[in-house]
Amino acid sequence: MQELLDFGKAIELAYRSIDDYNEKLLNLREYYISSIEKKIDDIYINGSRKDRLPGNANISFKGVDGNTLLLKLDQYGICTSTGSACNSGSTEPSHVLLAIRNANRIYKWFTKSNFWRREYKR
Repeated sequence: MQELLDFGKAIELAYRSIDDYNEKLLNLREYYISSIEKKIDDIYINGSRKDRLPGNANISFKGVDGNTLLLKLDQYGICTSTGSACNSGSTEPSHVLLAIRNANRIYKWFTKSNFWRREYKR
């Protein structure tokens, strides 16, 4: 029974701080996207800039091989991916990306970055 009470308290605490947490994620995402836009030409932000999860950025880079980009980003400690969960194992854009992008702007490679808080107790 105590575990249920503890779990309930944890949910209550998380719920109280969710707005602040989402605001921090939104600011981090906007800083990330703005920094890329200032430094790299020929990119495309996939999806709405406003109507998306606060910790998500999905960016297409014209003429850039996704696997090479992943390796380079990894060297700088940046974790990202080039695939989508709904299109795992395929090199083609997912049906979701095809639906949200203008057909003239479909770039083969994109990166998907998600931001979150990492807290582990060991």
